[in-house]
Amino acid sequence: MDADALLGVVPFATAWAASVGLSRLISPLLFTTYRNHLSKPEQSYWACSLTSTIHAAVVVYLAAAALLRSPGFYSSWGGGGEDGPDIHFTTPASRQCFQVFLGYLLSDATFVLWYRREWAGTQATIIHHFTAIFAWGQMLGW
Repeated sequence: MDADALLGVVPFATAWAASVGLSRLISPLLFTTYRNHLSKPEQSYWACSLTSTIHAAVVVYLAAAALLRSPGFYSSWGGGGEDGPDIHFTTPASRQCFQVFLGYLLSDATFVLWYRREWAGTQATIIHHFTAIFAWGQMLGW
């Protein structure tokens, strides 16, 4: 496993957790529903959902940039040529995209575990997050 690549996930997990905190600070100023009608667990869910939306936009941008900068992703199925596709083909840009994605999953999984009793559907979310962390984390190990 590439320990440096896996450790590179930590700053992104920290940044996504900070984004949830920032969402909790800003949302009461911008949304009366948040301020007047939501319980503390619902406010946290709101903040995590806002962070999730921001994360989605960031990851789409990073993935598109990685694809556009590296023709190897779509020529001969990742550079595999006659031997078939190279499913482990990565670039620095794609690794950064994986790290941002995995950092988000780790951060969000922490909140889901913390609020597992207050939020609906947490069992499925926990399974989904840890399965994705395991599957996509493998890409950083090559």
